[in-house]
Amino acid sequence: DHNGTFADHNQSAHDHNGSSVSDENESVVHHPIYPPIVRTLPGFLESSGKLRLSGRILADGGSAVTEVGFLLSRSLRIDPNDPEVVRLEANSTENEFSLSVDPPDFGRRIYLRAFARNAAGETLGVLKRVNLPEAPATPQAWWAGTEEGEAGWRISPWFGAFLPYSSDWIYHADLGWVYALPDGVDGLWLWKEDKGWLWTSPGAYPYLFSDKDSEWLYFLKRSGGRAWFYNRAKDSVE
Repeated sequence: DHNGTFADHNQSAHDHNGSSVSDENESVVHHPIYPPIVRTLPGFLESSGKLRLSGRILADGGSAVTEVGFLLSRSLRIDPNDPEVVRLEANSTENEFSLSVDPPDFGRRIYLRAFARNAAGETLGVLKRVNLPEAPATPQAWWAGTEEGEAGWRISPWFGAFLPYSSDWIYHADLGWVYALPDGVDGLWLWKEDKGWLWTSPGAYPYLFSDKDSEWLYFLKRSGGRAWFYNRAKDSVE
């Protein structure tokens, strides 16, 4: 009887060892993780002038992706450590992420790569390029070729002295305040409060054609704080 008891005891010990070894082996199993795989999607310029950037995470590498975004450069070589490379972070929705930003001052071509980071490291997507349209040429003011006087005044050999403003209003030394627009050839359309629209040109001034009355007016002089004209059709000064 005594020996049989020892036999039972050994068997119990055997069961205990088997269960503990099995549990311990299962708890130390680890799965490897890799850097994520990311794709750069084509960028484009929105109608608002903003630069739209997009990317997609193709695989998370077995670890949560903690950061996504874009690297922008003026050259084909995009080095994340280059201080001239612009790094922009974005928020991801599932596997897609995008960003709308003002284009950096890199000229007409902007190169970009999407990036994604997890616990194993950071990877970059393929290189893409965005071509920006040429900025429209700023039209030259009609008075740009006139002589520059003091305090911003301009002196035209046919139109006289005037002070231009950015709103297209001018203060003319003789005519006073007028709104001036070029006619597309070499003449001017002038809007004056008491006369309406008047047209003149280098070959016509000091004659001005009244659009309202379809009559020619002749500028006489400035007196009493106002400009005086001779209306030949009415044979009157006004």
